[in-house]
Amino acid sequence: MNFKKYAPLSLMILLHGCFSSPPIWIDNRPNDLKYWHGIGFANHSDSNNPKMLAKESAIHEVSSQIKINISSELDIFTREVNGSIDNVMTSVMNSRVNLLLPELEFVDSYSNDIGVYFYVRLNKDSYYKSMKRLRDNAKDIALNYVVQSDEKFGKASLVLIQKAWQEIFPFNDEPIEVQYKNQKYNLFLLIRKKQEEFADRISIKANLKKSPIRTIIDRNNILYIKVMDKNTGNMLYGIPIEIIDNNKKATFFSDRKGAIEYDIGTIYKKSIYQILFSIDYAKIFDDPKDAKNILTNLKDFGSLKIAAVPSRVIINSKEKNLNKLMISPILEPVIKEIFSDYVEFVNNKPDFYLNIDANTLVKSQIVDLGFPFFSYGNASVTLVDSENNQEFFVTNLTDVKGGDFGSQRTAGIRAYDQLKKSIVQELRKNLLVVKD
Repeated sequence: MNFKKYAPLSLMILLHGCFSSPPIWIDNRPNDLKYWHGIGFANHSDSNNPKMLAKESAIHEVSSQIKINISSELDIFTREVNGSIDNVMTSVMNSRVNLLLPELEFVDSYSNDIGVYFYVRLNKDSYYKSMKRLRDNAKDIALNYVVQSDEKFGKASLVLIQKAWQEIFPFNDEPIEVQYKNQKYNLFLLIRKKQEEFADRISIKANLKKSPIRTIIDRNNILYIKVMDKNTGNMLYGIPIEIIDNNKKATFFSDRKGAIEYDIGTIYKKSIYQILFSIDYAKIFDDPKDAKNILTNLKDFGSLKIAAVPSRVIINSKEKNLNKLMISPILEPVIKEIFSDYVEFVNNKPDFYLNIDANTLVKSQIVDLGFPFFSYGNASVTLVDSENNQEFFVTNLTDVKGGDFGSQRTAGIRAYDQLKKSIVQELRKNLLVVKD
C-alpha cells in the first residue's frame, strides 16, 4: 500500500475533526418564540465533567426565563419561615425544573480547546400542558395525604402533612382549590391548618427528678419529657423533639411510652435558665434525604426553668511540711478561691466535703555544701458526698519537686508553690471544666 498517497487525505480529515466550525447557535442565539432557550458553557479547567456543568448552566438559564407568580400563599409561606421571596421562588423553580426534566430537549453540544457548550430548550406549550397535568396530579396526591393524616393520629400524621406540602410545593405560585369534608379549601391553607391542629394536639411535658439542682454534687440531672396526644391521652411514639439547652441543640425521639430522657449534666455555677423544646419537623422522616422543603411550625411548644443553687461545702485541710502540720496552710486558700464562684462554704450541714491532704518528704540527703536542698510534695483533693460518704472526685499529685539553698523546710515550701500551680490546673481542667 502506498501510504504517501493517502497521507494528505488523512491529515485533512484529522484537521477537519480538530478545527470543525462551531454550530450556528453559539454565535447566533436561537430566537424561536415557541421555546425557552438555554446555552451553557464550562471551561475544561472548571470541572472533571465540563459537559455536565455546561448542561446544568443551560437548564438554569431556561428556568430563569419561566415566570413564577407571587401568590398570597407563597407570600404567607415566605413570611412564616422568615425567608426572602427570592430564595423561596428559587426553591419553587428548582423543584419545578426537576419535575420537568423529561420535557427538556437536549439539542446539541460542542467542545473546543477552551471548553464545552451545551444547548437546551423547552417548548412553552408542552411546559404549560405538563404543568397542568403535574399540578392536577399533585393536588390529588396531596389531598389524599391530608385525608390519611386524619385516620390515626401519631408521627405518621406529621409525615403525611409534610408529604402533602412537598407535593404541592412546586405549584404554590397559584391557588389550588380542593373539596375537603364537604367544604372548599385552598390546599396550601388546608395543609397549614392541619399542621397547626396536629401541633396543638401534641402535649410535651417536662420535669426534673430533682429541683433545684445543687452545683457540682448533683450529677445525674435527668430531664424527663412525656409526649402525649391531648385528645386521647395516648403516649406518642417516634416524635422528634428538639431540646435547646443553653447553646446546645439536640434532637431525641420519644420511645414507645412517649418518653424521652435528657441528661442535663453537672451544673457548676449558680444559675437560672430555660431549656426549650419543640417538634423537630426536619427529623420526622426516617430517611434524611426526604426532608426537603419542610413546612415548619413556629409555635413554641414549651420550656422548663432550671435553677441551680450553690452546694454547701465544708473544707477540711491537712497540710504538712516534712510531716509537720503547717499553721498557715498554702493550698486551702487557693482552692477556696477557685471554688468561691461555685459553692458556699459553711460550718455545718454540708452537701459535700472538700478534703485536702498534702505533705512533703525528703528522698535523699544533701551530698555536699553548696548543693541545694530538695523536697518532694504529694497532695490529694477529694470530694465526698455527705449523704453516703462516697467519694465522687479525686485528684492526686505526686513527687512535685521544690529546691532551696537555705534549708530543707524551705525546699518543702517551694514544693508547695509548685503544687499550688498544678492543683489549680487540675481542678479547672478535670472538675470545673474551665477553658483557659
